[in-house]
Amino acid sequence: MADWYTPEWHPDTKVITSEKGFTTNEIAIEFLRHYIAHSNAGPRAEWKLLLMDNNHGSHYTPAFLELALENKILPYPLIPHLTHCMQPLDVGIFQPYKHWHDVAIKEALASLDIEYGLRSFLRDLNWVREQTFKKSTIRSAFRKSGMWPPNSKECLSQLKTFNPPKEQEDPYSLPALPRTPQKAMEVEATIGKWEEKVEELISTQNGTPL
Repeated sequence: MADWYTPEWHPDTKVITSEKGFTTNEIAIEFLRHYIAHSNAGPRAEWKLLLMDNNHGSHYTPAFLELALENKILPYPLIPHLTHCMQPLDVGIFQPYKHWHDVAIKEALASLDIEYGLRSFLRDLNWVREQTFKKSTIRSAFRKSGMWPPNSKECLSQLKTFNPPKEQEDPYSLPALPRTPQKAMEVEATIGKWEEKVEELISTQNGTPL
């Protein structure tokens, strides 16, 4: 593993492996500690909102939640099955990331790096991130997803693009049994309730503006 590290890496880069190659509760804690260290979070800092995937149990262990709240971090899960519309990474980051990753692979192949494997990827990772994670790109992603400034119309626009209503279905019908809204019209029918909750959470936290 030592030969994975290259001079091109940022000095604060952290790599953690697991036995099965998937994230674990322990890795989630290490991620949170890394986030705290690099986001100026802490008991005396201002509250921060951490948007998360709702589907992974490592985000909800007592240890994770306790560490987050101790450092004034509010973990906030995105609605299940709607991350492709609501998560800034999905909406505005992954596409340019894939583009610059492809550029790195082509340049490596042109330099006769025929077997582009893990070590090659890790060597180029910092460069790909520098090309992708620019302030303008990040702000655009949050804006397009409707996360900031809060804008439900942006999310609905994304949802209609990814999952347009079928011609034969009634666009105003709601499912008979309670479940997470997945179609644009279903979300639109109840979006007002969510907007009120989001505005309330954003405007105040224990009486103090976030």
